Amino acid sequence: MQRKILHHNLEKFIDYFRNIGRETETIFESC
Repeated sequence: MQRKILHHNLEKFIDYFRNIGRETETIFESC
């Protein structure tokens, strides 16, 4: 059970960083 929660949080964490990466890419492209 604990492992499942940890894995779910890890996926949210990865999605969070992917979104940040996408935003920073658009910022650099607009410069």
